[in-house]
Amino acid sequence: MKTLLLSLLISTSIANINFISPLQKVSANINNSIIFNQKQGYNEEYTTIFNNMMKSMNAAPNTGNVNLDFVLEMIPHHEGGINMAKAIVKYGSNPEVKKIAENIITSQEAQIPIMKQLKAKFEKEKPSSKADSEEYLEEYNKVKDKMFKEMQGVEITNNVDANFLQEMIYHHEGAIGMAKDILKYTKDPELRKLAENIVTTQSKGVEEMKALLKKL
Repeated sequence: MKTLLLSLLISTSIANINFISPLQKVSANINNSIIFNQKQGYNEEYTTIFNNMMKSMNAAPNTGNVNLDFVLEMIPHHEGGINMAKAIVKYGSNPEVKKIAENIITSQEAQIPIMKQLKAKFEKEKPSSKADSEEYLEEYNKVKDKMFKEMQGVEITNNVDANFLQEMIYHHEGAIGMAKDILKYTKDPELRKLAENIVTTQSKGVEEMKALLKKL
């Protein structure tokens, strides 16, 4: 009788063990492979995009005209943001993150032609005062360098959607700082309208991304 009870207990214990089937192992391996490929693909593209943006922004000439300097700096900044957004649309998996990215692509692609038109206008203008030009560039360089440092310092995790949000938050904050800087110096109504729009929309975008980041 004792032998029978012992056998029943052993059988019950074995039945309660959660065995992993070969199919579950294959599924887990596939998921891990997908995560790895997403991480590797996104990070490689992001690194290239970031380096190109940094190179282009650092290469923007100091013309002595604060209006012209701003658009020459903001155009490659926007191009970097668009390419970052396209990368997460390709490699990301979170629908809310993808929606944010698609909105960034739409809004910033619409602003680049405006800045190119302003560039053509500002190239014909007289230089700003030396004091304004120097003060503007000093503040711009602080904003730019802070943004680069923060974007480079984002911890790389397996969650590419979270990585993108943190990187884009810093990218947006850089744009906001640049726009606030030019608003201190420019009197051009079109440029003021553009800069004010950048401050408003990207400040809202930062709040939205920070809220979503907490959920991921």
